[in-house]
Amino acid sequence: MSRPQSIGELVERYAAAWNAHDLDAIMALHAEDSAFRIHLAGYPVAQGNAAVREAFREILQTIPDQQFELGRLIIGADHFIWNLTIRGTFARPFAGRPPNGKPFVSEIHDVITCENNLVKVKDNWVDLAGFMQGLD
Repeated sequence: MSRPQSIGELVERYAAAWNAHDLDAIMALHAEDSAFRIHLAGYPVAQGNAAVREAFREILQTIPDQQFELGRLIIGADHFIWNLTIRGTFARPFAGRPPNGKPFVSEIHDVITCENNLVKVKDNWVDLAGFMQGLD
């Protein structure tokens, strides 16, 4: 897979890879030694592509039917910020609570720092109240 030629192209390909649940395509859009942070208490920083891949694998397995809809998008010279609506159903526990089989809708806000049109750092904030709709 070729490197995106712009951050705009990166955004398009990254969103498509997440919606396709294609872990290899997601990781192909990450710079070497990327990092991922979910800004919730108790979630460690995933540092390095092996750790990021494992964190993303966990997310994809926990919410296997997740789909994202892009809301607001801000693109800068070396970053992008996007607000996403996520829809899905939990297949595994999240935040120490078991899934209840109910679908949920929530908001996600990412600040993504880029290096050579690839994701270097993905900082993620979630609307925890929205996620809790899908949990007991």
